[in-house]
Amino acid sequence: MRALRLVLAIALALCAAACLPVTTATPVGSTVGFANDPGIEGTWSGRIDKDSPATTYFHFLANQDNTFTLVGVTSKSGDDKGGWGTYSVTTAVLGGHRYINARETSDDGKAATPDAQKTNIPLLYTVSGDTLTLYLLDEDLSAAAIAAHKIDGKVTKSEYTTDVAITSDSAHLDALLASDAGVKLFKVFMVLTRLK
Repeated sequence: MRALRLVLAIALALCAAACLPVTTATPVGSTVGFANDPGIEGTWSGRIDKDSPATTYFHFLANQDNTFTLVGVTSKSGDDKGGWGTYSVTTAVLGGHRYINARETSDDGKAATPDAQKTNIPLLYTVSGDTLTLYLLDEDLSAAAIAAHKIDGKVTKSEYTTDVAITSDSAHLDALLASDAGVKLFKVFMVLTRLK
């Protein structure tokens, strides 16, 4: 599915690890509420993989209901046909840290599957001038936090993949991710540049 390359290009970034991004049962920031961050509105570009010639573009469109519609497009490159998808995005601030919650809504013009529409993918982000840095939850660190009972979750391993799903309620999830210990569970995913 090309949508997995575009879930904020998350799955492609993780293909080398043969896994899906870490997900959460509830959106990050549910306890404090969501408000659109004007700092991410607009169009950004970057590469999923520094060695790939394909460019990914993210266009964040602010909606009046404190959500963004994100249109993600990855250009054609070599044998890869590229693709595009749309996502419903919310943003929140916890402990001074900024978070994005992304849920896929369409894949190359077709409605996303019901499971994809319900799956929340959290990202930590920073904005510095015209640079947007996105961070994903690290699969191994998240699995270790679950094993150490720092957060509730489920780790499912198969022959080729390991899926990590954080199942904690909003209060526990937000308390962890408001802390520096929670932020340390993330790793750099992608660095984007604002297009003017």
